[in-house]
Amino acid sequence: MSIPPASLRRRAACAVLAPLLSEEALDEALQLQQRTLRGDGVAEIIAFIDAVAARNLLDAATRKRLYPAYFEALKRPEAELPFDPWPTAQPPAAVVPSLVRGAPPVPPVAPPAAMTSAAPVVAMVPVATPVAAPVPAPAAEAPAPVPEAPAEQQVFAALIAALQEGVKQNHARDWDEFRQRALALLPQLRSTPAVREVARLAWGSSEPSAARWLIAAPEATLAELVNLTYVALCEALGPIDADRLLTEAVREAQRLPAARRFSPRRLV
Repeated sequence: MSIPPASLRRRAACAVLAPLLSEEALDEALQLQQRTLRGDGVAEIIAFIDAVAARNLLDAATRKRLYPAYFEALKRPEAELPFDPWPTAQPPAAVVPSLVRGAPPVPPVAPPAAMTSAAPVVAMVPVATPVAAPVPAPAAEAPAPVPEAPAEQQVFAALIAALQEGVKQNHARDWDEFRQRALALLPQLRSTPAVREVARLAWGSSEPSAARWLIAAPEATLAELVNLTYVALCEALGPIDADRLLTEAVREAQRLPAARRFSPRRLV
């Protein structure tokens, strides 16, 4: 009996990505695949791998190795592939946040039970335990993305995370509305589907995190994302509070060493 195509793609993804990603990052990659990868075309698979690589800061050499590795995994015998972490072929609850204005608040993304350490009955990869990707140590005063990322991407990530943190700390009641409005505006971003998907997954998290906002995109795209976020902020809080929070976020991003090479004011 042949493996259903969606299950085969999940098992192939686990085979090539599990050694590189943490369990949480692998689960997010499977969610991304569930939503965006509908076939086995070359362009679709390359776009999927690019999106995963951008989200997890995989270098160009690793990304190039993943293209053929994923294609090869799709052709392996069933016995050589890891178990399907979603054996019912259903994504876990709250896989992807809604983009519709007025939709219910987006809950935190949780890994499926078969992939958590508390449920050892189903092993995600029978041959080895996935190795968590190295996490950079945070700076004392501001979020510090990995130094390999370009300066504009580090500054952008710190700026958006500071904006989110400002809303959550000072306008907690408006936090979910702010995220929903940002998600509703995201389709307007003039960029690739992969970049929009990475940004959408970042908005899907209920906790501000600079690491989630490290997006491999040019300065113009990052500035456009800041502008969309500011518009969502104005809609949720009003222009006065939005301006105040943006000013504070710019000040926070200026603390990064990378800001000496790329001023956050170039994004606003």
